[in-house]
Amino acid sequence: MSVTRFFNGYYLDYGGAVVRGEVHIEGGRIVYAGVARTNAAPKYSRQIDMKDGYLIPGFKNCHTHSAMTALRGLGEDLPLLKWLNDCVFPLEAKLTPEDVYWGTKLAILEYVRGGTTAISDMYFFEDEIARAVTESGFKCVAVGSAMDISKDAEGQLAEIEALFLKYGRADANFSFRLGHHAEYTASDTLLKGMAYLVNKYKAPIYHHLSESRGEVEGCAARTGLTPPLRLAELGLYNYGGAGYHCINLTDADVVVMKKFGVAVVSCPMSNLKVAGIAPIWRYRNAGLEIAVGTDGAASANTLDMFQETRLLSALQKGVLSQSEVMGAELSLLAAVSTGARVLGLHDCDGIQAGKTADLALIDVNSPQMQPASNPLCDIVYSARPENVRLTMVNGKILYEDGDYKINEAPERIYAEVKKIVKRIRA
Repeated sequence: MSVTRFFNGYYLDYGGAVVRGEVHIEGGRIVYAGVARTNAAPKYSRQIDMKDGYLIPGFKNCHTHSAMTALRGLGEDLPLLKWLNDCVFPLEAKLTPEDVYWGTKLAILEYVRGGTTAISDMYFFEDEIARAVTESGFKCVAVGSAMDISKDAEGQLAEIEALFLKYGRADANFSFRLGHHAEYTASDTLLKGMAYLVNKYKAPIYHHLSESRGEVEGCAARTGLTPPLRLAELGLYNYGGAGYHCINLTDADVVVMKKFGVAVVSCPMSNLKVAGIAPIWRYRNAGLEIAVGTDGAASANTLDMFQETRLLSALQKGVLSQSEVMGAELSLLAAVSTGARVLGLHDCDGIQAGKTADLALIDVNSPQMQPASNPLCDIVYSARPENVRLTMVNGKILYEDGDYKINEAPERIYAEVKKIVKRIRA
């Protein structure tokens, strides 16, 4: 097989240190990561000069709604529940399977441009998401989005189970995990049915969790419990999983989530837009795993994991008035390594021989990246999507120096999504 060599630069090693060396890719996997080699063996099919740049495991966007790119910029500056009920849900009701396909394709352009190699996508028409992902060579762990406002509970549960059985393979570019939208959009029947599936398949569960005070207070008024405590009581957490946002967790919630191995996926920009900041440092110190997501482009506006990683660090410093908390290394590892494990993608959680080659190359030859004297801080605090030179998934380059290699011209994707927006806004 042919071997691709990245040389003359730095890479983020499996332990989180940035080291000078080189990385070799063969058959979609990393076969060497270490000091620079000067001998002629092996024979390289391509040699990529990193030009002192940084090679990192690709970002893992652990919570997104990709096809919401079609809703970007609509319903801005509204409280969460008003935004959902008055804007998002009515517009989503007009989306067709083909709309979801093109909206996902647009998102994939943005993902690979910004160094993201895998996502956890919660949306509907999952077959169309799978088509967009597999055609592009991208990687997605989809999760169920069941909610009673759109279909009956029994129908939703049957659909979730069918998708789980159809796309359950974790080694495929597109896979599926059990999930539902949130506690507050689910009936008792739906939640108990999800708990049955969790325990039947011994599988983790994923959902929005304690995103607003109203959500938490509403659950407490109905059940006498916070959302995490209620879901745990029903048996949904018996095999772990992850909660999205988690802005309003109590100490008791944190204890239960730690007990069952439920991770927190923080989406800082989306949370800020609904006037919330998750106390991530408290959760981390209590032993919860922390991963990072963007949420959908309709709420966070961009799918920029550099922005989310930077905010993950900076917001904790600001809220706690402690500049030393949530440093660059912790934030970056949450976004590239912990995120992989939260999604079950253990094979692409770092740069190490034997791991899958899901990588992003960051260029340092731009003003805001110079003098390039502190790599970890350069990546977290200075880099932007425009600094990404190359994004690789399974050893295949999907973006390089302005050229998208996802089997579809960007101009075609832009035109199709504009048609969607024109129709649903009419």
